[in-house]
Amino acid sequence: MRTRTRFSGCAMSGWCMSMISGAEVEAAVRNYWQIFAAKAREDLRKLYADNASVFGSSSKRLEPVRLTWVRREREYMASPAKMRVQLSNIDVELIGDDAALAAYNMSFEAQSKGIVSATAGETGNEHIANARVTHLFVRQSDGSLRIVHEHISAPVE
Repeated sequence: MRTRTRFSGCAMSGWCMSMISGAEVEAAVRNYWQIFAAKAREDLRKLYADNASVFGSSSKRLEPVRLTWVRREREYMASPAKMRVQLSNIDVELIGDDAALAAYNMSFEAQSKGIVSATAGETGNEHIANARVTHLFVRQSDGSLRIVHEHISAPVE
């Protein structure tokens, strides 16, 4: 993992929370995918800010996270899907004291998925090799890190 600091300082309001570290962000990324693969619906929702936006691997436009939750609930959480995720090349850039950008590669497999997506190779299964993921994390007033933007892109095969 590489960590770079772009700029630093306190929030515009003048108060500072504990500074985000690269290790904390990397742990948040790994925790996100563990929760996703475990289908822990409510825990997953708590990892996003209420106003988060998402560009999914098959999205044609930016969507509010609420719409993404509905789709993921139907395709992965409520189905018998078994998921496997492998992460690599996690790069964290600190953006001030209360925000960080994590960019990394991911391989994702879902077996017995509820609905076939545009990227699925065969009915009920999905395999995305070498996807590129970006998560923008912001520290909330309660001290937690939440995702405010997510972008997942899959290479065209």
